[in-house]
Amino acid sequence: MNKGKFTVLLLLLLFDLILIVSISIFSDNPKEYFKEFNLFTWISFIKLLIISYLSWNIYTERKPPGGNFSFNNDHSIWFIVACGFIFLAFDELLSIHENVDKAIHKVLDMPETGLTDRIDDAIILIYATLGIAVLYSYKNELIKFAKSIPYLAVGFLFLFLRISIDFITNRDDVIPKIISDEILVSKLAIVLPVIEGGSKLLAETFFIFVFYSCFMQVKSSKAGAQEQSIRITGK
Repeated sequence: MNKGKFTVLLLLLLFDLILIVSISIFSDNPKEYFKEFNLFTWISFIKLLIISYLSWNIYTERKPPGGNFSFNNDHSIWFIVACGFIFLAFDELLSIHENVDKAIHKVLDMPETGLTDRIDDAIILIYATLGIAVLYSYKNELIKFAKSIPYLAVGFLFLFLRISIDFITNRDDVIPKIISDEILVSKLAIVLPVIEGGSKLLAETFFIFVFYSCFMQVKSSKAGAQEQSIRITGK
């Protein structure tokens, strides 16, 4: 990773950390900022749109002139990812997964229990698992961007941390059974949602960095190929 890309990553991480630390220190109830339709909803929405935009640009750079979309083309993964993140951005804004959860309960006349109340969390887990499966199915394309894969893995680690905490804190039916200290339980009720929201922000930051790095690699390779063509042809 060159110095310029490393600087981008540091700036993105610094932005996240300043937000998380500031809210944790100066807010009386920091977890409120991480609820739906709040500050971090809009930040995540913008970040997800940025990822989609970067992936779309990678697709347009990788697609041969005049070429059409086909699932059989390796470079089509970038178009699929762009569409996926557009959906995730509006899911973030409109709480699609939570509305699906409510619809399932209503259609099936299902009572809310500790298990069924976590359907929306399970949907997010399905999103993440499906994303990994799609990326793996286009591994021949992704291997061309091998230097970015470790950062992609870090992004998924933060994402799964966020999902795990969400499962645990969805209702007050897990932590009190594990920890008997009421004071500690009350502190965790404040701290864990902040860690969950922070993990989501950090996951999105690493994903932005991955797609930015891939885009810059594509642009650099294309510029290098053009320069070589000019040297060969003299035009």
